[in-house]
Amino acid sequence: MITTAGSGPVVMVAVVGAAETRAAIEWAADYVASRAGTLLLVGTWRGRVHYGLPPFTVTYDPEPGARAALKAAADGVALSPEQIQTELVRGDTGRVLAARSRDVDLLVVGREPGSRVLGSLLGWLGDQCVRRAACPVVVVPVDQHANWTASVVPVSACERVSPWLRGSFSFS
Repeated sequence: MITTAGSGPVVMVAVVGAAETRAAIEWAADYVASRAGTLLLVGTWRGRVHYGLPPFTVTYDPEPGARAALKAAADGVALSPEQIQTELVRGDTGRVLAARSRDVDLLVVGREPGSRVLGSLLGWLGDQCVRRAACPVVVVPVDQHANWTASVVPVSACERVSPWLRGSFSFS
């Protein structure tokens, strides 16, 4: 359950990688600060992975690393602690974010570096979120975060548009 710090919007950010997560969090923190909202940082992890054959099996558990990345992301945000919430969920990142998007006003993801080379302007996660999310989605390019005129801002086709988002984006 999401508890809001104020009467503003709830903005969810995917914590997935260093560069793309930082760019998305910076953008979302600026947005939340300007509207007295709540920032929800969501990290995901999948189950344990076993390598090798018995008796030489090695087990890798990604949960502690995901938990540490989520904590590090939350510690670096320039908002009051009441405005920041974190959530660690086991599962596929795209599916988790799509399911959680029903409870938030805006979803923000960073575009992975090198996505243009792979043929997608949004990156894999951005594409998944734009297709599946129940709320508007902002994809922040990592390499161009400081230059707002170059930011990619696709909004998913959804039935409701939050009153917090109407007329909110004025990129010149």
